[in-house]
Amino acid sequence: MRRTIAIFLVMTMTISAPAQAAVECLSDAEIVTLVRSVYTRAIGRVMRICADNYRNLDQRAINATTEFLSTYADPMRRNREAANQIMARIYENWEYAFAQFLTQGTSGDEAWAYAASESQCLDEIDKVEDMAALGDYERAMTNERTQRQFDSERPSIPRCE
Repeated sequence: MRRTIAIFLVMTMTISAPAQAAVECLSDAEIVTLVRSVYTRAIGRVMRICADNYRNLDQRAINATTEFLSTYADPMRRNREAANQIMARIYENWEYAFAQFLTQGTSGDEAWAYAASESQCLDEIDKVEDMAALGDYERAMTNERTQRQFDSERPSIPRCE
């Protein structure tokens, strides 16, 4: 798993997206917020790619995605607002920086989806359906994928609490 957040912060702060103030640290909660933003975007992208690649999975992928997005609309909105605030604190042109961050953060998931077999796509659809069925955003967003991402990011970003 790539370290998306740490790499992006260093890359954009030194090259393309001017910072308002140097970011010296991120709290665990801030990293979790950014990881959840990437993961939520990846779900939709992966479901769309799987549906396009395997037409017989199309309706199931759409239904799973719709159910997930409907079930967690409010907590996802709150997470996105928090992520917006984090990015606005770091970047002058934060909307552009955030879009680039999400694109970079989901590129590995998208590459996986393009190469995934029908069976692998079906497994992903099952995961999204199961997460929606939980009805608990915290539990749904605390999974192996998000934990791996957090664990890969935390050592590279100074901690502030």
